[in-house]
Amino acid sequence: MIEAAVPTTMQKAVQMADDDAMIRRIKKHRYGACPQGTPGKKHAVSVTGSGIKCECPHGQKGRAACRHAKAVELVILRG
Repeated sequence: MIEAAVPTTMQKAVQMADDDAMIRRIKKHRYGACPQGTPGKKHAVSVTGSGIKCECPHGQKGRAACRHAKAVELVILRG
C-alpha cells in the first residue's frame, strides 16, 4: 500500500515563506499571510513581545503555532 506524503506544518510554512506573494509586511509588526489555495484571503499575523500570533482559526486555539505564524517567523529570520 502506498501512502501519500502529507506536508507537515513546517514544510507548509517553508513553502509559504519561499513564495513572496504569500507573506506581505503590512506594518512594522504586522504581516498578511495568504492561506494556500485561497487566493485573495489573508490572515493577519502580529509580532509581539510575547511571540507571533495569527488570527486564523488554528492560531486562535492557542495550541502550537500555525503555518502562517511559522512562515512569518522564517521571513523575519531570513531578513
